[in-house]
Amino acid sequence: MIELTPLAIDKLQTMVQEKDSTFSSGIRIFEAEGGCCSNKSYGMSFEKDIKESDHVSQYESLKIIMDNDAYASLTEMSIDFVDEGVQQGFRIDVASEHKHKHEHEHGSCGCSHSGAHA
Repeated sequence: MIELTPLAIDKLQTMVQEKDSTFSSGIRIFEAEGGCCSNKSYGMSFEKDIKESDHVSQYESLKIIMDNDAYASLTEMSIDFVDEGVQQGFRIDVASEHKHKHEHEHGSCGCSHSGAHA
């Protein structure tokens, strides 16, 4: 399940609306290279083309798009907009079975954050 805070929805809707409608149909969530403690990282980008195999979630007028790989690896995800001094952007927090299993077997992760900034 994807949870977006009201502020994240507002910021993402504004960004998509500022793009030419022929350029962006929504926001794609994707798996990115690297990650903390061997966990996966995620990113976001504008998406023009929605494939038949994509998973699409609607939040007001905002479409969140994920391919099968990203969708399959997420059990819970939240997206928030952070505006704390010099740190401004979207924060993606993911709670997956892999992450919980990894932390349970190897102790808690030593990383400074549990998600990714996009």
